[in-house]
Amino acid sequence: MDLEYRKDLHEQGETAADRPVPMPALTRPSHGFYHTADSALANLAALGIKPDRISVRKAGPGWARSRVIDQSPQPGQPIGPADGIELTVEGEGLFYALPSGMREGGDERSAGIDQLASLLDDPLEKLGHFVREGALYFDVQPDNMPGCSRWIRLFGLEPDDWPVSSWYPLAVLLPSLAELAGREDGFRAVLRDLLHLNLFSLSFLPGECLLSEGAETRLAAALCTLGFDSVLGRRKEDTPQLEIVIGPVSLDDYQRFQTDTMRQQLARVLDLVIPWNLSRSVKWRVGDAATAPRLGCPERNAVLGINSWMGSA
Repeated sequence: MDLEYRKDLHEQGETAADRPVPMPALTRPSHGFYHTADSALANLAALGIKPDRISVRKAGPGWARSRVIDQSPQPGQPIGPADGIELTVEGEGLFYALPSGMREGGDERSAGIDQLASLLDDPLEKLGHFVREGALYFDVQPDNMPGCSRWIRLFGLEPDDWPVSSWYPLAVLLPSLAELAGREDGFRAVLRDLLHLNLFSLSFLPGECLLSEGAETRLAAALCTLGFDSVLGRRKEDTPQLEIVIGPVSLDDYQRFQTDTMRQQLARVLDLVIPWNLSRSVKWRVGDAATAPRLGCPERNAVLGINSWMGSA
């Protein structure tokens, strides 16, 4: 009934600031749901009731976390434009966060620390609510692209560099990149979730680099101790190269990833998890290697150099 009434008010453009509205039932659980301070404040805000008209008190522990225990006015009573609202919610207030030596109660003639500290429970509870409401600014949901975009920017990436369809899986993966980077399951995760590709294998190949011109030395001269400060030949050992084999994929998917746009997209995805000091090479496993080639049918392993090769090995 409350929801229907609120809908009617919304359609008429009227709120509690214009005319009295019935107080919603915030203390009655329904179908396993109960109101918390956050949901109660949100419901009252939807009725046009400003936070300064609402007072929040703490009831102490013993109920579900932050549950609304009592309310005033009672459900169904009219709320006028100048009426105040009091909510009592579960939780220990500021008084219980103080050192035990400062927890002094008052008497009939003077207020104690408990009464003074309780004055701050209301603004602190509302502040916590507004902070949690602000988290919705970064609400990562499959149908909330603006929220995903803001979340991605927090990690130093530009969402416009990525397809919109990948924003949600990218936003979900970003907080875990520190754990996924450099690991095989990390490569599998980013390729699967962002590009819908499978990882066939990862392997390290020996790395070499060319010596620069003028770096030669002569026997019996300085810096000519083999294996220490000189080597035979024009190359020396370098950081291993990571070979990434993607597949198996269809011939159409392979050709789609040969365009400049998709090559750049693949490079961005791999950059998320590959260590910065490693060079990489990407190879593809196209089609089913166990299927014999059939000439005239490209998708049946009949494209030389891609899904079929000459020779017996």
